[in-house]
Amino acid sequence: MSDTFVDVNGDIKITKLPPAIIIEGKDPEEKMYLVLYIGTDDEGNEVKSYEDIQGRTATYNFIKGMIEFIDIYESRVLVETVVLSKALNVYEFMKHSSKFINDPSFDIEEYNYGDFSIENEDNNTSFSDPNNFI
Repeated sequence: MSDTFVDVNGDIKITKLPPAIIIEGKDPEEKMYLVLYIGTDDEGNEVKSYEDIQGRTATYNFIKGMIEFIDIYESRVLVETVVLSKALNVYEFMKHSSKFINDPSFDIEEYNYGDFSIENEDNNTSFSDPNNFI
């Protein structure tokens, strides 16, 4: 919860409001996402490409289907309200999205081949607020 100033009969008071009330924005399933991915094709050749997708769940499922072929740290996910320099990497996006998408058959940690942890700020390469994405 966050402190919010509310005008009540001409008086200003501080009250606590649930985040759902004070967060504005589009439904994540209506937002446009851009996945910029780096990976390899079936022959082992490097591939750099992108996919534009509508909706968080569709983006999650696209990445899940490509997970064997992409670099989860070098690939990025953008949403219409975030600039490239603040994009989340695929690992971060999938980790945060898993809080909202019930998918017990998939765990991004199975593809976490480094010491990277979003809880460890020393290793966090993103400067974006994940809440802008989800």
